[in-house]
Amino acid sequence: MGASRAVGQPPWIPGGGSRIHPWLETIRFDRGNVTRRGLERQALRQEHFAKDFGQGGGGRSAIRFQLRTFSDNAHRAILRSMALHHYHLAQLNVGRMLGPLDSPVMAEFVAQLPLVNAVADRSDGFVWRLTEATEVRPYDDPLILINLSVWQSVETLKAFAYKSGHQTSLRDRTKWFERPQQAHLALWWIPAGHIPSVRDAVDRLEFRRTHGDTAVAFSFSKPYPEPEGPCAKPAIPAVNLDKRIFMSGENTPNGDASRDTRFHYYQRGERVWATYDGGRVRFGTLVAVGDDKGRLDMRYQHVDPDGNLRTGTCLAVPELLPDGRICLLEDWHWTNGDLSKGTSVVEEVCS
Repeated sequence: MGASRAVGQPPWIPGGGSRIHPWLETIRFDRGNVTRRGLERQALRQEHFAKDFGQGGGGRSAIRFQLRTFSDNAHRAILRSMALHHYHLAQLNVGRMLGPLDSPVMAEFVAQLPLVNAVADRSDGFVWRLTEATEVRPYDDPLILINLSVWQSVETLKAFAYKSGHQTSLRDRTKWFERPQQAHLALWWIPAGHIPSVRDAVDRLEFRRTHGDTAVAFSFSKPYPEPEGPCAKPAIPAVNLDKRIFMSGENTPNGDASRDTRFHYYQRGERVWATYDGGRVRFGTLVAVGDDKGRLDMRYQHVDPDGNLRTGTCLAVPELLPDGRICLLEDWHWTNGDLSKGTSVVEEVCS
């Protein structure tokens, strides 16, 4: 992007990212989260793709072996990263093309994408990317192209963006994309293991365009540190919270969650995380671990309707209701704002 790049924006090309092999490019993850079944299901679809188009050098058995190996290795790598981190870094980068993707002006850009993807694939700290980035159009303008990915840290993403071997393509960015007139990058912290949706990413970029660099969404020029994580010695919770949805049944008046707030929980071993929104919560996330007393040690953060970031800690005790649903009895404490404390009860929503 060269001199046209706005301060704090990475010299990166929308639509780029990482891929393993040409026929593995559409690997994605089920329900926004990493699952082995999702990897295997995608691998099976890609095997048929490779067979139909004659790709690969060793026949169907060789393709199956490579797909299985990738599934095993990718799954282990992501789980290993989750074990080491409570948070990962998500990034959205957007650009307006000078013409449709299949037009002559974009031909060189399309041709060099495999090289850019290969560089990213070899980069330390890479976790995930939106493989359908060249097909997704979240804006009304069909010429806006996006790149959405997840990395282990700001440092690993910055090393890829500024120090990897695709500087030539970046210098040529203005051959394919208009010079940005507003922020085109957003970085934000997400629970490790979570995969951001395109809608979430667009919301974060719009927040940065409105409020500038904040802990909600920021740039390389003003990075914000990883949020605080749970401090309890991790233990597997007594109940499995994976893929359960909760609503706030009771809350003290100084809390933001209400019966309109929905919490979407996920769990991998002793690690638990959730995304939540609704009511006075524009969007929020929490991370937690079980402790040796059967509680959940939580750290949460969300944005309220006024654009304020609210952060806090919580100890939650899971209980089983007579009808088989789970509720969480919570004692929470704001760690910014008025620093007040409160109690709440969230109950599982029947699907």
